[in-house]
Amino acid sequence: LPARSQERQAGTGTAEILSGTGASAAVPLPGAGPFDRRVIWVGGVVFAVLMALSARYGFDRDELYFLDCARHLQGSYVDQPVFAPLLAWVSLKLFGVSLPGLRLWPALAAWATVVVGALTAREFGGGKRAQLLAAIGTATMPVLLGSAHFANTTAYELLAWAGLALVVARIGRTGDCRWWLAGGLVAGLGVAGAGIALATQGVLSNVVAGLSIIFAKPFKVGEYIAIAGVEGAVESITLFSTTLMHADRSRVVIPNRKIVGEILHNYGRIRQIDLTVGVAYDTDLPAALAIIREVLAANPRVLADPAAVVAPLQLGESAVALAVRPWVLVEDQGAAGGEVCAAVLEAFRARGVVMPLPQREVHLRGGPA
Repeated sequence: LPARSQERQAGTGTAEILSGTGASAAVPLPGAGPFDRRVIWVGGVVFAVLMALSARYGFDRDELYFLDCARHLQGSYVDQPVFAPLLAWVSLKLFGVSLPGLRLWPALAAWATVVVGALTAREFGGGKRAQLLAAIGTATMPVLLGSAHFANTTAYELLAWAGLALVVARIGRTGDCRWWLAGGLVAGLGVAGAGIALATQGVLSNVVAGLSIIFAKPFKVGEYIAIAGVEGAVESITLFSTTLMHADRSRVVIPNRKIVGEILHNYGRIRQIDLTVGVAYDTDLPAALAIIREVLAANPRVLADPAAVVAPLQLGESAVALAVRPWVLVEDQGAAGGEVCAAVLEAFRARGVVMPLPQREVHLRGGPA
């Protein structure tokens, strides 16, 4: 009988060959040599050069197209799957309209392609020197450098084809057909990405926005902010949402995608109370202002720094309006306002400062009709 291969034992590195006489022999399969970590540095150099030059020239027309697709993200498009527009959408969320931010992904793809090229040489039995030469050769390919210097699909296609070549080479060396699953995963990445993006668009947008908030830190836990029509003290920040605490102890949960890109008013950890006190026109204003300052200094909730604003504000119809604007901690805002009002009223009564009621004089001219 002609000799035939019966099976390859996965993970053992041997193959049993049946001869015509029924004798079997274990033939060792060639093993891959050690990986040369220098190829990672070669890819890193390519990445660094591409990023250093990424802002030296303007947008390519394809990049403008991907940015517009990212603003109207869909599950797929007429001319391509969602992968490249999805990366452009992530760039918009993390960096805004930024050339380096948009060109980060093709530069990373070029880095990965260099490493995959060296791994392919390793699968063919190449030692460290061969892997290094393969990495250098891949890194200096004009097609790689030309396609990875701006955001286009070509850089990702090169990485995908290089990945498929690596899978085929590994199957040829080991005979382990389970690696075809990895090949199918690489080949179907675009189709799978479309379905995943369509199903998780809202979740991904919240996660990307959450990362932007966590790293950029436009506000922190404990600060008082106003955003998206609501306000409150920041209680927690997660990848998916931000929780605010209202003065009435109610909580407002805001999806992070509703925060990034909106106008944010960050009050910090302190608030300024805005009070107005009216005194009569014949009042000794310096004395009245000194009384208010004494009241504020006696209140433990009122902060000494920044200093409170106490000054004449307006000449009203029946009283001189005095502005009283002390600074307090966010958590003391509600209680401090009532305490200051009550203390000022008692102090004015004790010192004889008149707080006139609104008055209006009506003059009647002529007799009855």
